[in-house]
Amino acid sequence: MVNKINCVIFDLDGTLLDTIEDITDAINLAYHKNGLASYSVKEVMYFVGSGVDLLVERSLRARKLSMDYFPSIKKEYLIAYQNCQKNKTKPYPGIVETLIRLKDKGIKLAVISNKPQIDTEKVIEYYFPQGLFDLVVGATKDTPLKPNPEVVFQTMTKLKVTNEETIYVGDSDIDMKTATMAKLKSIGCTWGFRTLEELLKNNASYVVNAPEEIIKIIC
Repeated sequence: MVNKINCVIFDLDGTLLDTIEDITDAINLAYHKNGLASYSVKEVMYFVGSGVDLLVERSLRARKLSMDYFPSIKKEYLIAYQNCQKNKTKPYPGIVETLIRLKDKGIKLAVISNKPQIDTEKVIEYYFPQGLFDLVVGATKDTPLKPNPEVVFQTMTKLKVTNEETIYVGDSDIDMKTATMAKLKSIGCTWGFRTLEELLKNNASYVVNAPEEIIKIIC
């Protein structure tokens, strides 16, 4: 168990929600609109995590395609994702129950995602009980994306908590780097989009294989 924790900050995609199939469908729709071949879910897992721009850029670089496609792919992706983000997405088994238990213990809960703010808010509202999270933060033009820790600092300021009483939960190298740069303890979850090796390589303080294990670490 860590020191007394009063706030848990969660990543969204691959941590709270299994969104990868809807993201894959959206990027593939964008590619089809441009006359290009589709990607597998496994491939897209390594494109996500750093915002829409890098999702599109990584997908193009993976096939050495011209960056001239970038504006069109991005535009079509954003449209497509708005239409399909509730088709196959689902909370990971046990995650809602874990969040409710943390909330019942008086712990503040926040979400920080590199997904656009509007999409972050929509899926949180759709898939989780109202009022479960004290703060939901997505990507905006005014805030740098993770792993830049600025968004974490802003979140802790708004929730009036310190580094010592806050812990960060995520599934990728981006998340572990975010926690490290913000000087937070981190929990790496293995049910997401990346591997145990990636979490350990990027200095996860703890690793969990199921959401309920978070309770054991924090409480």
